[in-house]
Parts: sequence; C-alpha cells; structure tokens
Amino acid sequence: MSEFLTFLKSIIAKYKTYFCALFVLQVLASIWKIAVDYSIKEIIDAIQVNSNVSVLIMLFIFYKLMNHGMFFITRLLDARFKPTIMAETVKDIYTKTLGHSLHWFDSHLSGEISSKITDFRDNLSNVITYCCYTTHNLATIAISIVFLFKISVPSAMVMLVFIIIYTPVIFFLLKKQAVLQEKYTAAEQEVVGIINDSIANIFSIKVIGNTWMELKLKLTPALLHFQNWCRALLKFNAYWVDNADTIMVMTMNVAQICLLAYLYQNGQITAGGFAFAAMTTLNIHGDLDSFLSNLLFSINPAIVSMRV
Repeated sequence: MSEFLTFLKSIIAKYKTYFCALFVLQVLASIWKIAVDYSIKEIIDAIQVNSNVSVLIMLFIFYKLMNHGMFFITRLLDARFKPTIMAETVKDIYTKTLGHSLHWFDSHLSGEISSKITDFRDNLSNVITYCCYTTHNLATIAISIVFLFKISVPSAMVMLVFIIIYTPVIFFLLKKQAVLQEKYTAAEQEVVGIINDSIANIFSIKVIGNTWMELKLKLTPALLHFQNWCRALLKFNAYWVDNADTIMVMTMNVAQICLLAYLYQNGQITAGGFAFAAMTTLNIHGDLDSFLSNLLFSINPAIVSMRV
C-alpha cells in the first residue's frame, strides 16, 4: 500500500501543473453551471415585474458557453498530458516487474502479470478522469449551498443537514464495498490469468491432451470463485448502496419542496427564488448521485484493482 501511494504521489508531483489546472477548471465549471441556473431565476423574477430580459438572456448564453468552455479546455489538457502519463506508467510498472526474481515469475501466471500491467494503466486513466468528475460534483454542491443561503436560509439548512447525515453513511458503505471489490478484482484477475496462460501454452496442452483437466482443475474453480464474489458485490450495491442513497435523497427532496412551497405561499421567496431553489435541490441530488456512482463504482474499483 505504501509503495502504491508513493507511486501516485510521484505522478502528482511530476505533473502538478496538469492536476492543479484540472482542479481549477472543475471549480470554474461549477461556478458557471450555478450561474446558468441563477440567471434563470433572475429572468423569471424580471418577467413577473414586466422588466426587459434581453440582457439577462445574453448573460444566460454567456454563462452557458463559459461552462462548456471549461470542459473543452479540460479535454485539451487531457490530450496534452494523459498519453505521456499512461506511457510512463506502463514503462515504470514493466521495469519494476522485470526486477522480480525468477521464483516470483514461476509462481505467477504470465497472463496474470501482463493483465495487471495493462489494467494498472487503464485504471490510472480512469482515476484521473473520475476524480475530475467528483471534484466538479463536490464544487457544484458547495457553491449551490452558498447560493441557497442567498435565496433562503431555511432551504440551505435543509441541504446542510442532509449532507451531514449523507456523508458518513456513504463513507461507511464505501469501506464495506472496497473489501468486496478487492476480492472480486482478485478473482477476476485470476480467471484472466488462467485463460491467457492456457492460450499462451496451448501447444503443450494440445500435445499432452489435458484440455479437459485444464478446464476442470483450473478454470472452473476460478470461475466459481469469481462468480461468488461478483454476486456478493452486486447484492451489496443493490441492497445497501442504492437503497440507502434513494431513501436519503427522496426524504431530502420531499422536505425541501414542502418547505419551498410554504415559503413561497407566505411571500418569503420570489417565484424565481422558488424555481432556483427547486432546480438546485434536484441538481444537488444529481451531483450527489454522480459523486456516489463515480466514487463507489469507478474510482474505488480502479484504486483497488491497482493495489491488488
């Protein structure tokens, strides 16, 4: 684990300009995204009092273009830096692999070794990509709450209470899911290693005539092991992760909409404020759901796979 963290730190240190730029771009994208929603609030309020909305519409278009511009620049940065990082990663892992003893190579399947090298490269790329997504999600949530305080303090407090409850529950589920994911990944790599090794040695297997024994003694037990851990992981995600997320988010949405309806009926927020707060609540739900999916089903599995 310490060696893995050292490797990640070295990558981040070497390409700190790239990673810092990605972080700043995701935060800026979040700001422009909220500005788009807030401009809709301003347009609705202006329409209610028969004000001219042409300037507000122009601002809406500007904010929208700026939001997309941040993601365009992100893609340009990826095209500039990612291929180099991936190539250096394969070279580094390959060099370290060759440094192992002959006994180590004898005790590992050749297919498993090559699969781990390519999987490590792909998983590192996924971690970089999805960390950008989660940064955008978290920044959007934080900035949304700041804007909600400007619109309605009670509405913002509902969101804060929800996040305070939501975060530790998801963190607990993440730790549980990581254990299952590690077992699943190890079983998957074992199956891939057996298949690759059998194909690489197909001449010997055919000559000796032990194809059936190869299937019965090696692949079948490995597939059963993989099947069991795959089922356990999918059941945990379905019963615990999905249900916990749905229950908490639905409770928050109902409470927020009821509160906003009460505030509007009592003249404490405008129609535009109601629309913005309602949109923001639904968007925060989407960002939390995206954050959960990226963290549990993309970043966490990729990190576990690189550590195995």
